[in-house]
Amino acid sequence: MFESDGDAETPFDMTMQCIRNVYTSKIISSDRDLLSIVFYGTEKNKNSADFKHIYVLQELDNPGAKRVLELDQYRGDEGRALFRESFGHNADYSLGEALWACSNLFSDVRVRLSHKRIMLFTNEDDPHANDSAKAKLARTRAGDLRDTGIILDLMHLKKTGGFDISLFYRDIINVAEDEDLGIQPKESEKLEHLMKKVRAKETKKRALVRLNLYLSNDVALSVAVYNLIQKAYKPYPVKLYRETNEPVKTKTRTFNGKTGSLLLPSDTKRAQTYGNRQIVLEKEETEELKRFDSPGLFLIGFKPLSVLKQHHHVRPSQFIYPEESLVRGSTTLFNALLMKCLEREMMMLCRYTVRRNTPPRFVALVPQEEEVDEQKVQIAPPGFHIIFLPYADDKRNVDFTENVPATQEQVDKMKEIIQKLRFKYRTDSFENPVLQQHFRNLEALALDMMEPEQAEDLTMPKYEQMNHRLGNLVEEFKQLVYPPDYNPEGKAVKRKQASDNQTEKRPKLVRKKHVLSRLQDALAWQALPVVQLLAPDERVCMHLIGTLFGMLHTVEDNGALDLLVEVLVRLVVELKSEQYLCCILSESQKELCKATTMRSSLPTFALLGKLADAIPGFADLLVVEHSNLVDHLLMGLMYPNEGIKAAVCYLYGKLYSSPVGTERLSAHFEERLCSLFLNTLGCAQTKELQVNCLGLLKELLKSDHFVSILMNNSKTEEETENPDFLEGENPLPLVLKKLLLTRDEMLQAASSHCMAAVLVHSPSRYAPAFIHADVPEFLFECLLCKSEMLIWSVYCCLLLLTEERLFFSKCHTVYGIESLVRSLQDVLQINNVELHKQGLLLFTEILKWQPMEIKLFTNRGVCIEAIGVLMETVNCPVLEVAVEAVRAVAAFLRKDHLSSPPVPYEELQKLLQAALKRCADLSPPQSSKRHAGDCLFSVSQSHPANRNLSRVPQRQCQFLLNTLESFRNACRLAVEFQDDFMAQENAFTAPNSESKDTLSKFSEFLLRICDNLCIPVVMSYLQRAVSLSVAEVFISTLNTLFTVVPNMRNKFSKKLASSSFIRLTLELKARFCSVQSNPVLNQTCSSFLCNLCMNLYSATEKRRTSQEGKFGERDLVYSSSVKVAWKVLMTLRTFLERNEDVLVCDLLRSRFLQILQQLLVESSSATLQANSNLPVLLSLLFLVQLRSKGMRELDSTDFKLLHQAVAVLLSNVSLLELLQKVLEHTWLRSPPSGPAYLSSEDALLCSGWLLVASLLLYQHRYNTEVHQTLSLDLKEVLNAVIFRDKKPILLLVSIMQFLRAALRQNFSSSLLVIVGQNTAQGATQPQPSSLQDAALHPLATQQVFSLVVSLQNLLVHVQLQKDLVLSQAVVACLETLVEYLYVKNQDVALHVASQPWHRFLLFTLLNGGQKSFLQPEILRLMTLFVRYQSRNIISQKEISQILQEAAEANLAELPEATSYALHLFLCQVAVANMDFFFVCPFLLVLLLSRGSFADLEKQRVDSGLEIYKKLFEVKRKDQMNALKNLIELNDVNQQYKIIDIMLKGLFKVLEDSRAVLIAADVPPDGPFPQDEKIKDAYSHVVENTAFFGDVVLRFPKIVHHYFDRNSNWNSLIRWGIGFCNLTGVFEQGPQSQVLRLMAQELGISEKSPDYRNPFKTDHSEFFPSADTFQKALRDEEKRRKKEEKRKEIRKGPRISRSQSEL
Repeated sequence: MFESDGDAETPFDMTMQCIRNVYTSKIISSDRDLLSIVFYGTEKNKNSADFKHIYVLQELDNPGAKRVLELDQYRGDEGRALFRESFGHNADYSLGEALWACSNLFSDVRVRLSHKRIMLFTNEDDPHANDSAKAKLARTRAGDLRDTGIILDLMHLKKTGGFDISLFYRDIINVAEDEDLGIQPKESEKLEHLMKKVRAKETKKRALVRLNLYLSNDVALSVAVYNLIQKAYKPYPVKLYRETNEPVKTKTRTFNGKTGSLLLPSDTKRAQTYGNRQIVLEKEETEELKRFDSPGLFLIGFKPLSVLKQHHHVRPSQFIYPEESLVRGSTTLFNALLMKCLEREMMMLCRYTVRRNTPPRFVALVPQEEEVDEQKVQIAPPGFHIIFLPYADDKRNVDFTENVPATQEQVDKMKEIIQKLRFKYRTDSFENPVLQQHFRNLEALALDMMEPEQAEDLTMPKYEQMNHRLGNLVEEFKQLVYPPDYNPEGKAVKRKQASDNQTEKRPKLVRKKHVLSRLQDALAWQALPVVQLLAPDERVCMHLIGTLFGMLHTVEDNGALDLLVEVLVRLVVELKSEQYLCCILSESQKELCKATTMRSSLPTFALLGKLADAIPGFADLLVVEHSNLVDHLLMGLMYPNEGIKAAVCYLYGKLYSSPVGTERLSAHFEERLCSLFLNTLGCAQTKELQVNCLGLLKELLKSDHFVSILMNNSKTEEETENPDFLEGENPLPLVLKKLLLTRDEMLQAASSHCMAAVLVHSPSRYAPAFIHADVPEFLFECLLCKSEMLIWSVYCCLLLLTEERLFFSKCHTVYGIESLVRSLQDVLQINNVELHKQGLLLFTEILKWQPMEIKLFTNRGVCIEAIGVLMETVNCPVLEVAVEAVRAVAAFLRKDHLSSPPVPYEELQKLLQAALKRCADLSPPQSSKRHAGDCLFSVSQSHPANRNLSRVPQRQCQFLLNTLESFRNACRLAVEFQDDFMAQENAFTAPNSESKDTLSKFSEFLLRICDNLCIPVVMSYLQRAVSLSVAEVFISTLNTLFTVVPNMRNKFSKKLASSSFIRLTLELKARFCSVQSNPVLNQTCSSFLCNLCMNLYSATEKRRTSQEGKFGERDLVYSSSVKVAWKVLMTLRTFLERNEDVLVCDLLRSRFLQILQQLLVESSSATLQANSNLPVLLSLLFLVQLRSKGMRELDSTDFKLLHQAVAVLLSNVSLLELLQKVLEHTWLRSPPSGPAYLSSEDALLCSGWLLVASLLLYQHRYNTEVHQTLSLDLKEVLNAVIFRDKKPILLLVSIMQFLRAALRQNFSSSLLVIVGQNTAQGATQPQPSSLQDAALHPLATQQVFSLVVSLQNLLVHVQLQKDLVLSQAVVACLETLVEYLYVKNQDVALHVASQPWHRFLLFTLLNGGQKSFLQPEILRLMTLFVRYQSRNIISQKEISQILQEAAEANLAELPEATSYALHLFLCQVAVANMDFFFVCPFLLVLLLSRGSFADLEKQRVDSGLEIYKKLFEVKRKDQMNALKNLIELNDVNQQYKIIDIMLKGLFKVLEDSRAVLIAADVPPDGPFPQDEKIKDAYSHVVENTAFFGDVVLRFPKIVHHYFDRNSNWNSLIRWGIGFCNLTGVFEQGPQSQVLRLMAQELGISEKSPDYRNPFKTDHSEFFPSADTFQKALRDEEKRRKKEEKRKEIRKGPRISRSQSEL
């Protein structure tokens, strides 16, 4: 590249000059294009991936003057020397890595690119001739570029011996979609040749339109239409902001001229006036009027080319070229058509319609042959020119009068002249001189040239050459044409005409103005002599004042009027006499009364306003003694003159600024002035009126009463929430928004100040009106100004708006956060501390209250800029600003604020380090190194906390506290990101390169800086003062650090323990947490001590003292002997009994659960039975569970542990055999003769029945494998409930609990085998005696009725005995029984639910109890009756009575069971539509009352799951309809194809959804997810699993054909069944059987003896025979093989005569 042949320039010089030319042309033509320069083969390297010998000189960016100047440094010999010095040379490069570096440049660009192209300049035809690995890598990288849409072009330069492309680059370069490069051009020897190739490549060939060329009704080909030549224009000017030179973005909005409200496109319509009537057209009608024909070229016929004349030109032609994307084979047909037209010199006539809304044109398609130059670069492309033919109307006959015809001699002489001046015309020979000079001026300005290069005007005639060619022909022609005395070059002289009508100047009031001016100067500089001269004679003063007042209404000159007003005001002020004021007021009132027009009252209003401004008590005097003047003011405000309105508003502002005026004129404003004033302000056009109106508004907004009137607060809350209510008579929010739209910063500041003045009275009351009017959007736009006053006003207004949640839910902060950050960047350059604090306060409030579900920073660049702003403010020398900055940092460190990948960990490290270093600079150095405990002890002894805190500057304390909160939030952020794989590291990091933006390095930084800065700073502060808030945040931060870097936990714990942090924490608890004071600090210290001791114990494995031994129980219980474990248990028991206030139960509970989980996972069943520590551990867990305060929800560890425990119990065969014996012993138990007390034997039986019920439930949920079944006689179970036989109540409750579990599973559990009453050993299952019994099997109808009657009797008995446990069990059993009956046979269920005995039972319970419906059992019974529409049991009267009692009761004091039962009852009434309009008011009362069901619903009812169940039923109906259509297909092959495609998609979705749920750790039986992504995955699993079950049951053979061969599908569906069983979606309703039947059909679970596919009419399959099914499989396999053979890579043919393809 740096060697030349002879005196010619080197290839490197040619390349750099070519690139420079491209840069300059791009600046002019395409300044938005992005360009970059990459050198490879250099000694030095610079690129994002750190590849060797690759140097990125310029990153991808817009071309500019600086880049061109940088390229000029490498021109000539000096440039080559500079290149060797700066970059060097090295041949050990890799072209593949160079291409990879270029690809990274494209990846780093954030904007969307229309096309990507790499131009490779080289004169080396085989760069890796000796290294096949590098050559292979280069080909691979080139293929990757091709796949990602990046075009690689070779710009090969001259090489000694020639450049052979076939050696290497034929496999590297690729062809774009719009190019054909069948023949590669030759290497470039000169710059001109190289520029031709570059220009041919750099411009993207964009088609104007793609359409079809119809040769007939049946034959068509697709073509693309291009413009080969386009007129060049000057680039459009860019509007810049004059202060910063930033481009201004233009936004066009349409507003209502009357109200100022924003109009949407749907709010405007087009109209046409015909006959004085407006005819409104809809959008569809206007579009229909514009449609003429479908787009395309329609062939009419062929004509010879000679028919087309030059004068047929109407407009510039277009060009068509074949397009393969629409119709395949278009290139072949197009080429054949082109060749034939060229051979026969014919053209095609067509009808041309570009788009539907353009009229058709008749065109001629003129063929053109391809032309290439000597460098094989295409000059003219092959194709057809579209010549637009003229219509008949385009041709016109020109009328002209022939005065003197030319002689033949004259004509011949002119022919000679024309023949001499002829030349061959080429379009590229003439350039637009204006454009060329414009571009050269821009180039000179950008490149700092001394003067621009002058462009040659090639359009000017060359007179010398013309005269030389013509000789004497011009003179001879003149002699033949003109007479002898005629001078053709003479010019007529025009005479000037004198104007007859000269206007006379109007005489000016020079003398009067001069006198007034002298009087003004005298009053201004010599006031005392003038007053002494005038004051003694009142008549003179009155006469002078009267004269001046009279001149106000005679003088018309504005300047003289202003002088008069000023002189009068000064004179009255200096005279200081009230009589003169009364005189002026009297004269003013007379003048206003006798004024014929309101225009003549303007001087009077102006004078009164100036007097009110100059004299303090004048406004009170005017309002009290001359109140009738106010009526004239009101008339002036209605007059259509803005000058008068401005004077009136000014005077009104002065009147309302006084307390007396505000009180006296309050009713006047409310009744008459308010609407008129708002209308005036909204319609004001002049700045004077706008400013005066805003001044009046500012005075009015000081009063809460006036604000309420202006904001029209009489509207209801519902109207306020409706944005349409703003469409009124110029309400205040819209009026102020209209002023914000002006570009006047003073008006914008006044408008925002008025908004803040409104909001300060009540943000929650008035903010919604401004938010619905979209005011925040314009406020954020105003932040980009430079006015400090405007920015301050906008900050205050936005700060008040943040108190309203609607401000965030409308996403105003999302759109405005970028403007706020940019504003803070600009404000920090201004020396205004208060403005800095206010901006940071607004930023903090937005960060703090932004909802987590609405992402604030949608652009990572804005997030980085925000960190930069915080960094600059943290380092601010003003401590007040720094305090606000660290508060903002604490609010900023939130996961949702930093969730845009990649997370900027490096910037966050710098920010935290700056804050902590600032804390260290504020703290004085320590005198000696002391332990933490000693420090606190000494301070606590001699310096009380309250006195110490008063000695420390408050700001330093606040700065330290905010910094600690920021650091704690950073630690919590690191812990939260541990579960997010996208936040682990920067995903855009190049391979084999080290990145600093990783979570692990950030976590290590937090641990390191805590040790180096955080702990020393805090301990230094605590030596001087003890702050409980600082101590609490500090201890909490240390506790969080244990989980930030798990592998450093033990080391960190040791260091803390060695520094006496245990003593420090204990002394904090002892001195500040006694008698339940400071509970937050107490809990923080307890948690920290627990974690610290646990970490120390697990690291040392040594026995602890009694104080620390209670936290080391995990390893002791897990690995020690029974004796040691028992000692631990007794120690803990004693400790807990003596220390009831210590909050360790919950901490110990989680530890014990982890130990139990470890035992269950690592031990087999036999090992567990041999482990004697397990009973001790369970006893310890039971003890802690009893001592835990309150109820808590199960977490993921509990669910996993529960699943493992069920698996262990079900795998223990001996345990199940023992359970079988316990259950059988129930029937052998003899009834006691005395009262039914609970004995030890009965307790064992109760435990057995409850354990079996639990195992039935969880085996069904987790789909756990069963090794041993339990068999029970159903008749015995029912008899135990029907015939009580003095059984203990708890035993009866346990049996009913078991019966409920069996009913819920429809007696079909794989754990339980139901034995019939007549079933002997080895006998078959008894058959039902009737169809009704068959539907209820294994229950009989008689058994059902007996059980219902028994449960009813038990309820009556329970009511008499007052046994709450049994009553709840009976009602629950009755509910489950009716649900079972409803699934099996709806008629039986409805019959049971509507028995009249139930109504008698209901009133019996009411009479025997508290005679109140608000009892849980009664409410649950009535819910059951309402659900099954038993209107004969419960009527509207009872429902009304319940609602009445609930309305009168205090819901907050109701028991939990009663509240929950009432909630279910009301929901069921609403669902059943039983007089729902009657229920609605009561539901509203419940929502508004203090005792609402919100908390209860969160605990007991997952409303999201209930909503999803209803949506799931709708989805199931759609799935059933789809399966119905599939079944109705008689074609087996079609069924096979559809199911094949369907199953592949189904399992792909199921696999992806499972990955999402596992990654998010979503428990299936936990609360319904709220995140949209997790919610979609949840629904996909449930719906696709159920749908697959339907397909399995209806098409078992087809499904088994795929399912049995795919083990991945088997594991997926097993997981899906287990997941769905736990969700609770399939527990009730018609979907409850799908999962069980599917599992048995697929062999996942063992088939029950009575299993039968309900969708089979007989035992044959849906197909007629097995042969038909096999034939369908063979046909499908053949079809697939044929399709695979057809797949091949097609390359579009090149349109050229050299192409053999055509």
